[in-house]
Amino acid sequence: MLTTLPNNGTSRGLSLSLSLLLALPLALLIPAAETFAADTGFASPTTSGAPNEWANGANALLSDNNNANTSDEATQGYRDFGFSVPVDSVIDGIEVALEAEDEADGGCELKARLSWDDGSQFTDRKTVTLTGTKTIHTLGSSSDKWGHEWLLSEFNDANFMVEVRYNDPGSACGNNDDALLDHVQARVHYTAPTGRIIIEKQTNPDG
Repeated sequence: MLTTLPNNGTSRGLSLSLSLLLALPLALLIPAAETFAADTGFASPTTSGAPNEWANGANALLSDNNNANTSDEATQGYRDFGFSVPVDSVIDGIEVALEAEDEADGGCELKARLSWDDGSQFTDRKTVTLTGTKTIHTLGSSSDKWGHEWLLSEFNDANFMVEVRYNDPGSACGNNDDALLDHVQARVHYTAPTGRIIIEKQTNPDG
């Protein structure tokens, strides 16, 4: 049996409401992982080694007023920072902190660069000018990746290295001045997923 719906005000109202709904732009609900910015905190190396050209290179593993030192154009490597970066994070920047001084009046330089494969390849060097007062010099920033797109695996202890080099830029640095390096540290900035899912509302461009 065919049943005919009554053509009353209720049915007309429902039809009008449905028509207005279809005319509105569609809202798409898209799940996305929530993220947050974080960092590892400054970490100290636990190993000094190749290149191993400074006197007492291991003295820069801790800030204790016992210095690694050199007066030559020499380099020293520092490894095993023990970084812990969450899986699926995106690397935003790296900082290196050098607690150092020039034993004389200043003018000598330290240069630092990073390796992601235990010294086979390096970033470009960054430079600080030393003074006669022990100072913590910070190279890089929370958004400075040192010209390299980093993989998380490149921060494990088998790969990541900070290399520090003494540089005499000329007359401002005495030929026999020692660079005194008390401590090396590094910090990794990253954006990590929280593990939570948020819903992003986007308007259908065809609406």
